[in-house]
Amino acid sequence: MRNFLPTHFDKLLVLLAVFALMTSLGWLTQRQAEVRRLRALPVAVKFSGAAYEPAACGGPKTRPTLWSVPALQSQGWRYELFTPPAIYYDTQAKTFAVCAPQNPVGSEPPFDLELIDVQWEPFPLQLVGYFGAAGNYMAAFTSATSPETRIAREGHRFEDLGLILGKVYVKKIAVKHADPWPVCEVAAFAELVEENTGKKVVLDSRNRRFTDTPQAVLSAPSRGSRVRTVHEGESFDEGKSSYRVDHIQIEPPEVVVARFAPDQLQEEIRKLHPPSQKDRSVTTKASGPKYPPVGSPPEPATTNQ
Repeated sequence: MRNFLPTHFDKLLVLLAVFALMTSLGWLTQRQAEVRRLRALPVAVKFSGAAYEPAACGGPKTRPTLWSVPALQSQGWRYELFTPPAIYYDTQAKTFAVCAPQNPVGSEPPFDLELIDVQWEPFPLQLVGYFGAAGNYMAAFTSATSPETRIAREGHRFEDLGLILGKVYVKKIAVKHADPWPVCEVAAFAELVEENTGKKVVLDSRNRRFTDTPQAVLSAPSRGSRVRTVHEGESFDEGKSSYRVDHIQIEPPEVVVARFAPDQLQEEIRKLHPPSQKDRSVTTKASGPKYPPVGSPPEPATTNQ
């Protein structure tokens, strides 16, 4: 076998080539019918010679449709399709806010809070009278934190208010009038010292004393018109809403209040004003004569005491 392959290798190759050729010729013979069919197919488009007429194309069968009026949202702000929300910066409150648009009738949505008045905060103690003789006076005070009249001598310490009573003195004060003869009134004065700051304040029995702190008087109509007095920066709850007082202005009277409600995505900021400017009476700090500086009490118009 080993000697047969090298000797007859060339003959085997020739036989394999003849076999492949005969197989190819047999396959071509079997496919002649398919070849003749393909040759008989037309290779060009035959035109009839008639003029071109485009086929009619009917449009889609449609009818106009009217859109129904959209229903109002149950929650959130209501804006038109191409109307952006109104964003503004409040210079007094120093905050940005996104305001819901006004309702169709043009009135503001209910805020459930009304401003009754703005006023200066009264001093914790008010001098209303005195007892005793010169050099041994006792002063009578009233306080918003206590219904009783407080009687105190010089050096008394009001622990709940952080005040110390200093000098108490009585003077005759000239009263201006049209007649030529002098008219005087007797007034008591009391010097108080604030323990925290060391500031001295002089009270006059003729007039109420006010601080430099403004306060606002607010009411909630839906809660039985309950009245509350608040200061700038104070927060409180009223019903399901929370309120924060951002700014209080005395003249003209105005209060900036921020409202937080469960059904709102952003806080609502509103400027409140008293219902009637004409009937309003703002309490001023200088409702009477000017208070003299500490250490220099007013001199009496007449020297007779």
